[in-house]
Amino acid sequence: MDAGEECDDANTDDRDGCEHDCTLACGSGTGAHRAFIDDATGHCLAGFTATTSCNDADVVCAGLGGYLVSLLDETESMIASRLMSGEQAFSIGLSDLVTEGAFAWQGGDSLSFTDWCIGEPAGGALADCVVMRTDMLCWQNVDCEDLFAHVCEIP
Repeated sequence: MDAGEECDDANTDDRDGCEHDCTLACGSGTGAHRAFIDDATGHCLAGFTATTSCNDADVVCAGLGGYLVSLLDETESMIASRLMSGEQAFSIGLSDLVTEGAFAWQGGDSLSFTDWCIGEPAGGALADCVVMRTDMLCWQNVDCEDLFAHVCEIP
């Protein structure tokens, strides 16, 4: 990237999280690698490629006035996956930290859509957080201290 650029993905597609002038669509100044405005919610989805634990990612998102992303339908799931292309997996805001086996979104949304990988959720008490696997386009239950990229949703 040149000085003054926030992102540089070598194309002119303004709908992929990096505008043609190499600025972010939203989330400017946050350190996000890419950011995208979700037309359905009007929320900013800011993708961070630096790996961190789900717990630390939650702190980062809260500091931006948001939370780890809620994927409420297949469209939002695809948007977030596209935003994080090149990453094997990224943290999302789904966990069963409050009650084992009862998964809930940090943002308070209802869990009416799921996209679990085959055999998931698995892991019991040691796997309370969830990541989106971009290689298989499904969710995987993981230990909250495992390191992944993450997506913040900022209202």
